[in-house]
Amino acid sequence: MSTPTNKSQRRSGKRVEQENRTEQPTEKRRGVQKKLSSPIATGARGVAFEHRVQAVRLLAMCTEMPCVGVPDNFAIVKLTFQGRVHKHNTDDLVLTIAAPDGDTGTLRMQMKRALTPTTKNSTFEEAIGLAWLDFKEGTFRRGLDANFIVYQSASAKSMEAAVEVSNMASSSSDAASWEVKVHAERFSNERNREAYAAIKGAAELYNKAPVTVDERKHPANPPSPSRLAH
Repeated sequence: MSTPTNKSQRRSGKRVEQENRTEQPTEKRRGVQKKLSSPIATGARGVAFEHRVQAVRLLAMCTEMPCVGVPDNFAIVKLTFQGRVHKHNTDDLVLTIAAPDGDTGTLRMQMKRALTPTTKNSTFEEAIGLAWLDFKEGTFRRGLDANFIVYQSASAKSMEAAVEVSNMASSSSDAASWEVKVHAERFSNERNREAYAAIKGAAELYNKAPVTVDERKHPANPPSPSRLAH
């Protein structure tokens, strides 16, 4: 007999699978920057989630309260919505943050209702790839700037491997150590290795060339070009 919790988990899992399928970029769009388009033309799918994330950051700016993703002692001083028109690739929300000494940084956020870190999931591929393009811009400053991929809590289970790979990166002294941890038998697992392969594949697809392990470590390791949050 199924418990209400099990039924709820199955419904949540089915919803994540359905949203993953409906949000997949087409084959023609793989590895390319987004085209500039009107927000009206993009439709309403995922807008409620996006608006919730934006509203939390707006409230944090107005009340000067701490907010997830904003470093300690930094304050949000500006919000930019739909930042593609301003040349951002990670573009659903762009925060300008200020340090106590007046220096400013940029936090870019891409909102995805459903994500699965596999090489077959082109929604994850696009999110990582676009963050990579922002990271490779000459204006990106490590330690001040960051790109966030924000997903709904319904995807928390499916994203566990990507989060684990990110945690391995942040706890590793260098890129070679990170790669050893990800691929070590018993220490890691196949889901982690699949997530690592998905990150690697996305970075190289959008980079149009192979990416070294030292470069790959940065998209997973804060301060980094792409962090995962929900």
